[in-house]
Amino acid sequence: MVQSDALKSQEGASAKVAAFSPIEATISKPRSSPLTLESLKVRRTEMMTKVTFYMIPTLLLVSKNSISTSLLIASVYHQVYMFHKEILLDYVHHDITRKWALIYFKLLLLVMAKDTMVYFDLF
Repeated sequence: MVQSDALKSQEGASAKVAAFSPIEATISKPRSSPLTLESLKVRRTEMMTKVTFYMIPTLLLVSKNSISTSLLIASVYHQVYMFHKEILLDYVHHDITRKWALIYFKLLLLVMAKDTMVYFDLF
């Protein structure tokens, strides 16, 4: 009974409703949460995929020396990695197994990229 009387007195004192406008929402600083950090990581990955995707035809046109051809090979293998990474993330459900599969796949692609560069005498 004593608590309900205290609540009623507090409710009466703060009966004013604060107005909220969309302008106040844009002025307030953005919240920091794990989902925001995750979306930034996803956005960064998507940007890297787009950059390497558009780098491949450009490097095909200008690959006259070994450096640009090596960048072309690295871009192609990065695209292969990102494509297969999405498939692995969808179908491998255990977290540790997924991490190890991605590590081994990345090592495989690094060895394949190195062998491609050595085969074409780029270094």
